[in-house]
Amino acid sequence: MDFSLNINYLTRSADLEKAASALAAAGFKYVDYSAEVERDDWESKYAKALEIFKKEGLQLYQSHSPMFRYTWKKPVKEQISNLIEATAYAGGKYMVVHGDEFDFENLEYSPERAFEYNHDLFAPFVEQAKKCGIKIAFETVFEDYFSVHKGRPRFSSKFEDLERLIQSFDSDAVCCCWDFGHAQVEFKDKHAENIKKMGSRIECMHMHDCDFNLDTHLVPFLGEINWKECMTALKETGYSGIFNLEFAHGKVPEAVLDSYAKYVIETAKAVAAL
Repeated sequence: MDFSLNINYLTRSADLEKAASALAAAGFKYVDYSAEVERDDWESKYAKALEIFKKEGLQLYQSHSPMFRYTWKKPVKEQISNLIEATAYAGGKYMVVHGDEFDFENLEYSPERAFEYNHDLFAPFVEQAKKCGIKIAFETVFEDYFSVHKGRPRFSSKFEDLERLIQSFDSDAVCCCWDFGHAQVEFKDKHAENIKKMGSRIECMHMHDCDFNLDTHLVPFLGEINWKECMTALKETGYSGIFNLEFAHGKVPEAVLDSYAKYVIETAKAVAAL
C-alpha cells in the first residue's frame, strides 16, 4: 500500500524542497499537489516542482480544482482547464472537484437545476480530462456554513445527488474521491454503508478525521470516525488506490516537519491495516 499527502499544506511553513524532503524521508512515494494556474504560464511552475519531486523520488498522484463556491463567484473555467493540463503534464491520475457549484446571483436554486448546472459545467472538462489521460473525481461534500447561514444549498451533499451526478456522465473518466471527514459530517452512522453503495466508483481519497460534527481535518484516530468500520467497507469495494492524507487547518512548524511526516504516515498505515 502506498501513501500520499497534500504537500501544499506543508508549504505553509516550509518551502517545497523541504516539504518534499520530509515526505520522502518518512516513506511517502506520492503527493497531492496543485499550484496556481490562473494564467497559461503554469508549465514552468510545474516543471520546477517536478524537478524537486523527481529528486526526492516522489510522484504526483492527484490534484484539487479551485473551489469557487467560497468566493461567491462563477467558476473560472480557464483555471479548471489549466489544472487538467497541468495534472496530466505532471503525471497525475486524478483531479478532484466539488460538484456543488451554482450561480446563486442569477439563478433560483433547486436540486434539479443544480444538478443540470454542475453536469453542464463539468461535461467539457470530463472530455478534456479523458483526452489528457486523467480522471475527474467528484468529492463527497457536506452542508456547511454557507448552506445554513447564507442560504446557499450545497448540491451533491446528499449521497443520491452525488451518485446521480457521477453516473450522469457515463464516462470512464469520472469517479469518486471519498473524503472521509466530509462523509462523516454528512452521513454520520451511514458512513460505512455509503462507502459500500458508492462501491468501485471510489478511486481516490482524502483521508482525515473530524470531531464535534465539524470539518476539522484531524489526523486519523483523533476524531470520531469509526476507521475499522470504514476500512472494512472500503475493502469490500475493491479499492486499490493510494491512501491520500489531506489536512487543511493551521500549519506545521518547519522544525517538526520531519517528525510530523513520520507520524502521519505511520498513522495512515495503521488505518490501512484495519
